[in-house]
Amino acid sequence: MIAEPVFGSLEGRFTSDVSLELAGETLFYRENEITNYLIIGVDKENVTDVTGHQHGGQADFLVVLSIDRIRRTITPVMLEPTAPMSATAGDELQLPVTLSMAADELTEAANQQAVTWTIRLSGENAELPVPTQNVTLQGNQPVTVYFPVKIPAAGNTVLRWQVQAANAPQGSMLARCRDAVELQFQAVPPTPYHRETFTGELAPGVKWMLCQWIKGQFRPESNIKLTFSTSPLAGIEYPMQYLFSYPYGCSEQISSKVIPWIFRDHLQNALGVKFPQEKDLQAILAEADARLQERRLPQGGYGYWKYSTEPSEFSPYVVLVRALMNTASSYDVDFLRRCVAEDKCNPYLSLFVLGMMDKMQLNDLNTMLRRAKQQRKALSAQECWLLALCAHMQKHPDTAALAQQAQKSPVNTGDAHLLPPLQALQCMWAIETEPHAPATAKMVRSYMLRQMGLHSTWRNAWMVLVVELYNISTGAVDKTAKLNGEELSAATPLHQELTVAQNRTKYQATHATVYAYGRAEGYLVNKQPKHAVDCGFAVQRRYEQLQPDGSWKPTASFRVGDVVRVTLTARATCNEPILRYLAVEDPLPACMEVVDPELASQALPEGISEAQSLGWWSFSSPISNREFLKDRVRIFADRLNPGDKLEISYVARVTRSGKVTAPGTRTELMYQPEIYGLSAPQQFEVSAR
Repeated sequence: MIAEPVFGSLEGRFTSDVSLELAGETLFYRENEITNYLIIGVDKENVTDVTGHQHGGQADFLVVLSIDRIRRTITPVMLEPTAPMSATAGDELQLPVTLSMAADELTEAANQQAVTWTIRLSGENAELPVPTQNVTLQGNQPVTVYFPVKIPAAGNTVLRWQVQAANAPQGSMLARCRDAVELQFQAVPPTPYHRETFTGELAPGVKWMLCQWIKGQFRPESNIKLTFSTSPLAGIEYPMQYLFSYPYGCSEQISSKVIPWIFRDHLQNALGVKFPQEKDLQAILAEADARLQERRLPQGGYGYWKYSTEPSEFSPYVVLVRALMNTASSYDVDFLRRCVAEDKCNPYLSLFVLGMMDKMQLNDLNTMLRRAKQQRKALSAQECWLLALCAHMQKHPDTAALAQQAQKSPVNTGDAHLLPPLQALQCMWAIETEPHAPATAKMVRSYMLRQMGLHSTWRNAWMVLVVELYNISTGAVDKTAKLNGEELSAATPLHQELTVAQNRTKYQATHATVYAYGRAEGYLVNKQPKHAVDCGFAVQRRYEQLQPDGSWKPTASFRVGDVVRVTLTARATCNEPILRYLAVEDPLPACMEVVDPELASQALPEGISEAQSLGWWSFSSPISNREFLKDRVRIFADRLNPGDKLEISYVARVTRSGKVTAPGTRTELMYQPEIYGLSAPQQFEVSAR
């Protein structure tokens, strides 16, 4: 069933005055969106489809047709089950499945005969009280039945429906008729898991147990991942895993996430780091670069979000990453040079990136040095180290004095997220000046260990850069050791996955020191928070049901088909002088799907105005970006003052019945994720219409 066409230009701005002949087509799925799409790319004479096959030229417009269900073939009997985009562990759902016969394919249907069919449901991570149901069909009239499904645990859930005729004569057409559908979705815990990163060092001959490394008292079913290596830097894999799975997508985060992939081959060969195997390297690099180019502005630099109109302070960093991918251009170099000359858009980082690109001129450095001497405000330690590194690249006579000044200067705390981390710059200086010194190796390892549990894309990406620079500069010789008799090295580390209940193993290294890195993830014993968590933000969430008179009524119970307004409130309670770059993420319960007001196929209900009724703008901070995904809503704000409140709303529809839990809403500072808040999980019951 094809819904009303939606026309959009390649810039993503929808128009309704385009009349195009449909000249080519391909099926297209977007992982994080609810709707499947049929896409046709067309210009006046030529066609390019979204799989990249060119038919004479690039497309000027995309014609987007939303599709409720895509059928591969027409079969005499058809199963049409539905499942949520995601669920919460403990949810009890009533999942509908519609069964129909095709009159032109099946004699019994054409003759209006009653046919009984048996539907069987099986699956993984699912409790199925009623796994089999019989359904009687007559003619081409479909029938919908409901299967109760309980999701016992977090993780991937698989449901498989099969149907075949009951008691059909052997060898008959009816006996050969069958259909099968498999659907998958992720189940999340009702409250976030506690995560603990730990490290250990096993000298030859000494026995160790995991309980000596893990501090938290985790429940027995909690998961533990372990890496054993002869390299003191193999723990970089854990910050990299955070980059692989980080969900947001501003320009800095797109850039940071791609850095490990730029150095993939060397990191795998030197440290045996594991990368997601299902992802293609060249495709990842090309996609990241294309997304960054979408944000390139006519006046120079890159916007923070896709539709930003001003260059972001992270623009020099974007140029650095594009240079590492060998896609930066003279446009980028000219922009950096203007930043240095005009003292704008992060000039110290701009100068450093010019140096890393081997494009820095002596005049660029002298301009910054003169300005540093003339300005009243003292330079921060990060700014001094950036100048010292640039002076070192130019063999400038002031290099040593700048390094001494950097050691005495205060740390920049107000805008620390706009400059490379202080310890990263100190490590870079040591790598540049004394790469083989034991103190440098100790400094790099100390930096990695300190930051392993403090995750942000900015911190983690710079950590990967430092480790890669150190490995390239030193060319460390690999060592071989044995752990409990099993051989390992830096290039071939030993990986283990187990539960807390299995952590009684004793580990003993021989031949060389073995470094252990691990992460425990799960609930702590007798500590599963069911209330709000305030670590810098007090977060609340409210559900309201649309009434016939157009008003909204708070409620904890719904019916399928209800329209719901979800209001999120986050109040800053921390003592930070200014809060920059907030992210609010609200997971949808399994019974709801969000309404994206920008899509015609998901328009707001009649009489509801986004501007008047939903309050996308808080009184204290404008929303800079929003994302409506298949299982959650994300809202971003650039700034919030201490004590201020951010309040935002969106609309969802109730689409399935059952007893469900909505996991807590999370608000955090993207560059200081240790400052965060969680609303309490909320349970409610949804009845059928």
